[in-house]
Amino acid sequence: MMKKCKALNGGGIYSTISTMEQFIINEEVYFEECEAFSTSLQQGRGGAIYINVGQDAPYEFTVGVNLHFNLNKASQYGRDLFIYCKNIIVMKPDRRILYDMLNETYDKVNAIFGTEYALETELGRPQMIDFDILSLMLPYYNDIIYISQDQSISENTYKCGRIYLPCVTLSYAEGKVITPEWNADTVPLDRTGAQQINYTYIIFQGIEVTLPFETEVDNVVIRGAFPDEYLFATQRGILIFTQSGQIICSDLSQWQQQGQLDQRSINQNFYIHHLEFVLTEDSEIKSIIKIIGSSSHNNYGRNVELKIEDIIIYQESSLYNITCGFLVAEPIITQLVRISIVDVIAEDIYMIDTALIDLQYEPDVIQLDNILSNQHSKVANQIQKFLLLKKD
Repeated sequence: MMKKCKALNGGGIYSTISTMEQFIINEEVYFEECEAFSTSLQQGRGGAIYINVGQDAPYEFTVGVNLHFNLNKASQYGRDLFIYCKNIIVMKPDRRILYDMLNETYDKVNAIFGTEYALETELGRPQMIDFDILSLMLPYYNDIIYISQDQSISENTYKCGRIYLPCVTLSYAEGKVITPEWNADTVPLDRTGAQQINYTYIIFQGIEVTLPFETEVDNVVIRGAFPDEYLFATQRGILIFTQSGQIICSDLSQWQQQGQLDQRSINQNFYIHHLEFVLTEDSEIKSIIKIIGSSSHNNYGRNVELKIEDIIIYQESSLYNITCGFLVAEPIITQLVRISIVDVIAEDIYMIDTALIDLQYEPDVIQLDNILSNQHSKVANQIQKFLLLKKD
């Protein structure tokens, strides 16, 4: 038992881990009324334990399951534990800190903190200084979700979705939102002053999409990350669609498509921004984005606004022709849908039996200019370019 111990940093234990050394506390150990006090701003951290992980040291330390903390104090940060290391995310705190800090009786305020000594230029993201490490270990739900296929910084777990720990896949990220999407029972009957549900999915570096994406919320944003979020986000996020991966927009809600036509739906806005789309041969679908139009049910349908901006489209390899387009309406596009294409570049795409953009519509019902606007977009060197098909 460590009781009523005091120090400037690490009231109970101060451990420095050098090259190839390890630090393990695995037995029944009690830290009671230990304190880290301060005479300067650099002190007062780690009331019970302070761990200093050296530049060349592996993250070989374990704060085990049988530790008990009671009434410890830190005048600055980390009442029970403070970790000073190069990269907190790479350290993987949940694999190093094993005691039951998620117990509802455990005081989570100022409990586990840490600081990184690697600079932002090396980390590629904001440096964590006197950071609440426990926040990375708690379940995370939010309507703004970060995603990256770089599994050195991301994982599909109950903790993912935050900027410091993205999810790996879009399908997993869909389950991380905090506000439930609308359904037939919850959709407001009167939209005047009603709540709007907004989902934002932010792609860092790139992801592979293998499953359909369709949601029932008012506003959906799928965009690439920017340098103010990740220092290394100097290029657009990359989306590769394989298998049945597809973004689906419809002028009928999912419950209306299932037969509940008299149950109203909500208008939708989709904003797809600052991304690169890669066309591959490993795709089971006809297009990356599918618009479902239901002309026979216009009295029940909803307005859909789709804006596609700052996008580059290219094919994965020039060795084969592409059979998957970018944007297709099935069976037709209706007057309820508006599409804006702004600053889209598609070059050197060779397609067979399809078109990059294929919008079938009824010319006697709607005018194409009323449903599609195209600004500053370039398509070059294609066998089939922006092909717009009229329904006979």
